[in-house]
Amino acid sequence: MRVTKNPARDSANWDDFRELVEEMTTDPRFALRSDGADRRILERLALLFWIHGEVLEHGMDEHWEERRRNVDVLSSARQKVIDAAKNLIQEETWIKTRFQVCGTGRHTGKDIGAGTIDYLLRLRSLIDILDELEPALTQLKEKRKPRINDDQNLFLYLMAAFWKWQDHLWRHHPAVAINREIATLVEAWRHSLCREDKELDQKEVGRRIDRFQVRNKDVAGLIDSNPFKFILHFLDTESDSPSCEGLRRDDRLDQPESPDDAHGANSKGHSQNNNT
Repeated sequence: MRVTKNPARDSANWDDFRELVEEMTTDPRFALRSDGADRRILERLALLFWIHGEVLEHGMDEHWEERRRNVDVLSSARQKVIDAAKNLIQEETWIKTRFQVCGTGRHTGKDIGAGTIDYLLRLRSLIDILDELEPALTQLKEKRKPRINDDQNLFLYLMAAFWKWQDHLWRHHPAVAINREIATLVEAWRHSLCREDKELDQKEVGRRIDRFQVRNKDVAGLIDSNPFKFILHFLDTESDSPSCEGLRRDDRLDQPESPDDAHGANSKGHSQNNNT
C-alpha cells in the first residue's frame, strides 16, 4: 500500500481547496507566510492529515477484534491442552509399562498403543511450544489498536517541524503564527473534503503537536533532527518504499551530514512536488 495510490488524494479538488484558503485568509494580519514550493509541501501534508490515517484504519477494527478473539481462545485452551497432553503421556506410559510387565504376549505393542514413540515426543514439543507462546499471547491480549489521532498528529508535527527548520534557515515566526497557518490549511481541506469533523483552530493544533511530542518522544526527536527525511517519505511520488514504513523506531535512520545536506534533500523534494 502506498500513499500515491490513495484514491482520496488523487480525487482531491485543489482548486476548491485553494479558493477556501483565500476565503479564510482575507484578514491581512493573518495572511499565510509560506509560498512557492514550501506552500505546496505544507498543503500536501495538510491533505494527508485527513486521508492517510483513514487508509490505514480501513477495516482494521474487525481485524484487531478477530485477533483478540483468537488470542482469547488460545489462551483459555492453552492450559487445558497442556494438562491433557501431560495426562496422556502419563497414562500412555502407565499402560505400556503394565502391558510389558504383565502382558501374556497375545497382543503386540501396536494393539495397545500408537505403536510408535514419535507422538509422545510431539506431545512434549506441543507442551513446550504452548509454554513459549504464553508471554506473546499475554502481550497481545493487552494490545489496543492505536488511535487515528496519533497518525493525524504526526502530520501536524511534520508541518510544524518543516516550518521551524525553514525559520532556522531564513526567518523566524512565532509558534502561534505557525499553528495558525497549519490550522488554515487543514481546515481548508476539511471543508473541501466535506468532512464533518470538529473544527481545528490554532490552539488545538498547538495542543495536538505538543501531545504528539509527549507520546512519541523518540519519533519526534528523529523528525526534529531531519524533518525532510520523513516529509519526502510521504510526498515523494517516485519512492518505492511502502507508506506504512519510514517512522518505525527499528528502522535504520541515516542522519544528514550537515544542515546543508538536509536542505539539499529538501530542494530535491521541492522539485519533485511542483505539480499538484
